[in-house]
Amino acid sequence: MRRSTIVIALFLSGLVYASGPITVERLNPDNAKSLGFSVTFEISSEATQVSIVGPRVVNENCYPRRSGNYLPDGNGNELTFYMAQISNGPESPIGSGYYPGNENTMAVFIDYICPPDKILESRRYSVESVAEFIQNSVARNDAPIE
Repeated sequence: MRRSTIVIALFLSGLVYASGPITVERLNPDNAKSLGFSVTFEISSEATQVSIVGPRVVNENCYPRRSGNYLPDGNGNELTFYMAQISNGPESPIGSGYYPGNENTMAVFIDYICPPDKILESRRYSVESVAEFIQNSVARNDAPIE
């Protein structure tokens, strides 16, 4: 009896905490502004800095909870990864990253987490490739470069 109670408790706790991986919404020059995001770059001879400023809320009740960045290698594996919690406040959330110019690129993101009853609507809004975003912006003649 005790063993079956433990097994049932473990099963139920798994259901409570289990949710699928967060859905990634790739930001690009075409959709960033319409989704409420501003993406800017500061490029120097030493490095590139990218910043994403997002809306305070998406889908009426999903709030920014994390931001971060990572450097992928040529195969998409993460070489470095950084993530920080975002606390509620009056300012818009910012995700940023800074990396030296080399053969790698950077991804920068903001995670919006929804309430438990809508957890599957949670989204990661991400510039998956800073280099690609800049190239597409330059091609459109609206590069957000300082």
